[in-house]
Amino acid sequence: TPLNYYMNFDELTDTINPSNLNLGEYKVWASENDVTITGASEITGIIVTKGDVYFENVNKFSGLIICGGKVYVTTLNEDLTSINSTSLCRNIINEVISKASNYESTDPAVKDEAVKAVEFLKLFKSYHDIAEKAENGELTPSSDKKEITNIDYSDVLRYNNWMRNVD
Repeated sequence: TPLNYYMNFDELTDTINPSNLNLGEYKVWASENDVTITGASEITGIIVTKGDVYFENVNKFSGLIICGGKVYVTTLNEDLTSINSTSLCRNIINEVISKASNYESTDPAVKDEAVKAVEFLKLFKSYHDIAEKAENGELTPSSDKKEITNIDYSDVLRYNNWMRNVD
């Protein structure tokens, strides 16, 4: 599938969430199971999961959702949107790269976040080499930031139900 061309789902072994990888205003989730996000007015981030995504009382989401299941919204607010902006995703990934650059830290809390950042980067095939550089202590965030110039939903997503009854 096109998604497997861009993603390393076999690298998805540990749960990553904002409580164990703090990126400030940005949030990232990675999980083999379902992801549930509750009670936040606005969220900007990236969600990668093999399961479903549940939004409960979330007013607005901006970012990227890659999931093996479905996205469920249980809120009365009709303004929940998803914006797959390349510049927004680039900024989030660059924050993750910045955290990964601390992989050699002797501070256990900083090291734990760097390990989670490396695990998150490994999910994306185009960032796997940067994750390996971080593990080897060779990462320089300013030079290893990648430019994301154009991502179209059709690059990574295919809707089978759009193809019904079509010759």
